[in-house]
Amino acid sequence: MLQMGSSRPWPDAMEVLTGQREMDASGLLDYFKPLSDWLQRENSRTNEPLDWLKGSKAGRTPDQTKRLDKRRSQRQT
Repeated sequence: MLQMGSSRPWPDAMEVLTGQREMDASGLLDYFKPLSDWLQRENSRTNEPLDWLKGSKAGRTPDQTKRLDKRRSQRQT
């Protein structure tokens, strides 16, 4: 595979290695489904805001922001 370098498109290299030209993440999604389900339940139970911008307050209610700030300060002490 490394011999191909940048001279061939990545789907060609993947086909040589795996026999397939298409990627499929369904196996990973199936494997991590129990964790994903638990995280969704836990986030719902704790009313955890689901934003990916660390420190961002976008999309949160003032009450959610207050609780999150309180939890963060408790972790730091």
